[in-house]
Amino acid sequence: MIAVGFVANALLAALMVIATSWQYRHSELRAGISGVAIGVGGIIVERFAGSALLTASWPAYRAGLLAGAIGAVVAASITAALVWRTPLFVEVVFPGPSPSATRDDSEADTDSAESPSLMERLPIPGNDDEEAGNEEERIPIDELSGDEMQEAIDYLEAVGQEPDKAAIEKAAYQLTSTTETTIASPFVTEEEQGRIDRSVLAPEVINEESDWHTRDGDFYQVLTASSLPRFLSSGWLLPLTLASEDVRLSMQINPRETEDVKSRLQKRLTQMKSAIQRKKRRNRTDTHEQEHEAQELDRLLGELVKGTTKLFDVSLFVEVRGQTLDEMQEASKQIQRRARQQGLDLVPIQGEQVKAHSSVAPIANPKIQNHNAVQLEALTQCFNFVEPPVADENGIHLGFDNTNRPVIIDRYGLSGHSKAVSGKVGSGKTYAVKMALWRRILVDDDLKTIIFDPLGDDFVDFVEQLGGTVIKFGGDYRINPLEISPDAHDSSTQESTFKLKLRNTLRLLGTYLGEKDPEGMASGEEGVLSIAIYYAYLHKGITPDPATFDREDPILSDVIDGVGIIANGGMSSDEIDAMLPNDLGIDYTEDGPVANGEGGDLEKEVLDAITNLHSPPERYQTIARQLEPKLESLKQWNVNSNLNGQSNLDLDDDLVVFDMSSFADTGEMPIIMHAMLNWAYDEARRSEKKTDVTFEEAHYLLRREGARDLINLFIRHSRHFSSGLTLISQTAEEFLKNEPTREIYDNCDVKQLFYQENVGQEVVDYFELSEDERRDIQRATRGEDADYSECLLSTSQHGRRWIEIYSGEFEHHVLDDDCDPWTYLQEEGMLSQRDYQWLEENEHTSAIQPVGTTGGDLFDEESEAQSPESVVDLGAGFETEAGQTGESDD
Repeated sequence: MIAVGFVANALLAALMVIATSWQYRHSELRAGISGVAIGVGGIIVERFAGSALLTASWPAYRAGLLAGAIGAVVAASITAALVWRTPLFVEVVFPGPSPSATRDDSEADTDSAESPSLMERLPIPGNDDEEAGNEEERIPIDELSGDEMQEAIDYLEAVGQEPDKAAIEKAAYQLTSTTETTIASPFVTEEEQGRIDRSVLAPEVINEESDWHTRDGDFYQVLTASSLPRFLSSGWLLPLTLASEDVRLSMQINPRETEDVKSRLQKRLTQMKSAIQRKKRRNRTDTHEQEHEAQELDRLLGELVKGTTKLFDVSLFVEVRGQTLDEMQEASKQIQRRARQQGLDLVPIQGEQVKAHSSVAPIANPKIQNHNAVQLEALTQCFNFVEPPVADENGIHLGFDNTNRPVIIDRYGLSGHSKAVSGKVGSGKTYAVKMALWRRILVDDDLKTIIFDPLGDDFVDFVEQLGGTVIKFGGDYRINPLEISPDAHDSSTQESTFKLKLRNTLRLLGTYLGEKDPEGMASGEEGVLSIAIYYAYLHKGITPDPATFDREDPILSDVIDGVGIIANGGMSSDEIDAMLPNDLGIDYTEDGPVANGEGGDLEKEVLDAITNLHSPPERYQTIARQLEPKLESLKQWNVNSNLNGQSNLDLDDDLVVFDMSSFADTGEMPIIMHAMLNWAYDEARRSEKKTDVTFEEAHYLLRREGARDLINLFIRHSRHFSSGLTLISQTAEEFLKNEPTREIYDNCDVKQLFYQENVGQEVVDYFELSEDERRDIQRATRGEDADYSECLLSTSQHGRRWIEIYSGEFEHHVLDDDCDPWTYLQEEGMLSQRDYQWLEENEHTSAIQPVGTTGGDLFDEESEAQSPESVVDLGAGFETEAGQTGESDD
């Protein structure tokens, strides 16, 4: 019996070794559990077997107990060996790598197992397992540098964790102790990308479903283009190339035989024309589509015959990848939606996903034959060259390009600071200019903004809502064209301020005379007026010396008086002596006035003017007598008297708009606009701040020679005194009509072209527009038809790109609606009682309407004191940490 017991225990031990070794290949825990279970089971079986033998003999019972004890010892030994990670009989019974060896090999050989994804490789703060093992592994926040702390904060924000002190310390430790991982794309590391690339060419495992497949553990779906857009515009594939989903784009391009194409087109054209004729014989009128298609076929056939184009077969495949089936299917839906927005129909390939995979692989041997005919000119648009982003450091956001990246331009960082904007009424050009002004005002405290609105319907409300100054030009307002003052900026490289002022005044008078006489200002009239302007300044004691600029400025009446003096034969020596400053240094000889040197170097132009005032030639006297009646409307109290007198505008505000609607339907608008331009130029030179000068309806200026000259001067010199000129017009052709206006356009470093019904050949040639770009301008989204507008943006530094212009909800209220910012805040429920009190103290109450009151004035202190609950606190819901209603001091 004892022998039987030992044999039974030997068999039991062998069974335990076999079972535990098999389970050990899968799990140490499973091996230990199986060993214990078999051992305990053996003890129980042998115990009861021994009890059964008790009646036979006492020695047999003792043998059963001994066998059970031996079984228990063997079971305990095997279990202990497993717990202490001793392979024991594993290699003996089932030769092969142990779990630890397998684990080490897989880590060393990335080809035999999946590499971890990027998110698995990166340490995630807050992971329970890591926190348990790395409780003390952190860098004290006091020991971190500024860059290290910012890097940790950025990392925490990226993984969606609150950047508190403990998290920052832990993240800093993990970032410094983690092995650097090279990222190949936003989705995977370089190591993972290598595995994916290998799976494209030589997958280890591939399983196919109806419309998707798996390769080496990842999920894929291959889409193909069932049809391409009728017109392929520049960058039409970029939304797919730069999609946030993980996609692979493949395009197979094969040329067609030209002779075969011509034969097919000719046959198709003949069939089309026959069908049209049959319909017409039956008096049917539904031939428009067929006639249009026949015209396109005829055009294409003609170009093929001339050899100016060629046709290609283009197969487009898009492979979408995901780590899970749901992730892949959702990404595929998004890709198909983006493609439809571009006029591209993408559909999953059904039942042939493995063949589709070989079509995506870069082996030039597509198994899926799905071609679309593409003309040579359109084929060039299929190459996705992505331009670098535009993000000037101190710029403002103008819009989004066709890759949905923000376009940020700093016009004051370009070589020239001026801008030209053109577009039809309703295209969004004025709105875009207002938005750019608004955003510049928000970020730039050192800015003075001056706007001229000829019709008074675009910028007046905008400035009022921003708290700026609105000047309705006319009535008692005066702008003195002869006002002179020293430059606030370095003018060492510029011409004399005195000469510049004289020339600008002469240009202004030239614009005025041009409205009176189609031939404009004659050369003789220019000479007489120059002398008269010198008289006006000398009469007030002002000379080219800047030290005299603080004296009282002359006005146009002084110029008119100078013309009268010339017409009447000039001035006597005594009259000139009485007029001239004592230090000018003038003597009189038989030949006329001469400089005696006592006043320093007297400029020749000044001496010539004094000579002509003393003894004007007969010809000048005749011209002056003819000029006097033409200057009548410039005299005080006449129609243009706003230009004859000392300036009386209060321009302390940094935001000013001139409402010039009083002159909108009069012939005086050109000279008024010119005078405004002249004044703005002087104001920009005088101001120590950057100055932004905007002219709506710039065609009033572009059509006059004198105004054009002044605009050119302004633009060329604007960078010297940190100023920019914005010219708004309805068509770009207005800037390209002649050389002077073209020079203005050339010198504008920023140009925006909004919707145009017709794009003239001058514009096409100037910008070298492609046919697609020309059509884009003609089909551009207009602000009046949508919640955004489109334009072609061209800058001297960043080239051309198509942008979409959006504004935020609050921006739209400020820019376009009749809504004060405070009204907007009230409508959104963002004002508290303290805000209302601040508004009352600062006289903003007109913008706020009573809300939720039970009677009385919202701002009535007595009623508020008696019944504070009668006012609805619009700040409810916005509470501070202390539990108080959120309040604003702004």
